[in-house]
Amino acid sequence: MTPFPDPLTGDVIYAWRSSLGETQAVFAARIGITAASISQWEKKGKAAIGMQSRTLLELGKAWKLTHY
Repeated sequence: MTPFPDPLTGDVIYAWRSSLGETQAVFAARIGITAASISQWEKKGKAAIGMQSRTLLELGKAWKLTHY
């Protein structure tokens, strides 16, 4: 299994979402946040993303389901 990225950057989120073929809205629903949040994260590019611990936990769960 591919390890969870550290740091988590906008580029990582974009590449992950794109690899799944999901829109920002679909990817956001997977995690339980808004599409606007995904858009803001992706705009950060190579910069690390700060987020709430609950969101980070949900991202970790989604990562495990999509990276065998």
